This record gives sequence, structure tokens and C-alpha cells, in this order.
Amino acid sequence: PPRPLVQLAEASGAWTRTSDGSRPMVVYTSNEGEQLFSVTCISTGNREDAPVLDIRSISSGDDFAGNIDIFTSAGNARLPAGPDGAPGFSAGMTETVGQVPYVLAAGTGEIKVVSGSRGVTFESDPMLKQLIYDCRPAFDAAVSRAEPDTEAGEEATGAAEEETPSGT
Repeated sequence: PPRPLVQLAEASGAWTRTSDGSRPMVVYTSNEGEQLFSVTCISTGNREDAPVLDIRSISSGDDFAGNIDIFTSAGNARLPAGPDGAPGFSAGMTETVGQVPYVLAAGTGEIKVVSGSRGVTFESDPMLKQLIYDCRPAFDAAVSRAEPDTEAGEEATGAAEEETPSGT
């Protein structure tokens, strides 16, 4: 069947910073009290495991709500998502470094979020950006998880061998 037209609405509301237990969270709620969008930082507390962002958005709840599409001044991103426990919401998880967090943190002005045939436009906020930055793993932990670049290492070794005088 053809994809239904997206019903896009502008929402006036406010951002709040809260927590889901020990997990920091920011929520955008409309002036009517409807939660429209939230981002939660989920960290295992284990230094080896990178934290993730849990993103929840309003959704039409139809068969086309398999993604959360995000549009900001910094670009566009698609987050694979599925139905959330609450009707009318989609949820997905993403690493803290990548296209989705970049688009959310670097965008200014409006954010447009579409899931299924329901979309909403609202203003970005420094609370959202700060949560994403704070959720990123510490640099030393990220470096220890990174795989060494063997090709770059081989090039450096080869260059050093060429500079070494031979024949002694």
C-alpha cells in the first residue's frame, strides 16, 4: 500500500531535564502536556561499555513507523526504531557518536521529527546538546576500545626503515 501522508504539526512547549532513575534524560513536552520527544543517556557504568542514547518520539503507530527521521540545520538522520511500550510512540537506540547524535547536538533552531505518518516540529535547546555531550564516553575509554590502524602503522614503519642507513 502507498505510504500515508505525514501529518506535521508545530508544537509549542518546553524542554525539561530529569532522570529515569540514575539515567539523565531530557524531554520535550507540549504546552498541552503531551510528551513529544525524549533522549535518555544509558550507561552501564562499566568503563569498557560505551553509553548509548535511547530516543523516543511520538509516532503514528502504523506499519511505516519503523524509523525516527530527524531533520535539523545540521543535517538529517534516520534512527531505526520500533514501537515503544506506550501507544503512539516509537523508540530506538544509537551510539553517542554518529550521525543521529551529531544532527541533534549540532543543529540550531527547529528540530523536525517524523515517525510513521506523524511528525512534529519544535525548537532545539542547550539541554539536549549538553545531555548528548555529557553522555559521550571519556576520551581515554574511547581510545582503548578503538582498534589499532595497522595500515597506518605499517606505513610509519616502512618510512622509518627507508630512512635508516644500510650497508654497515
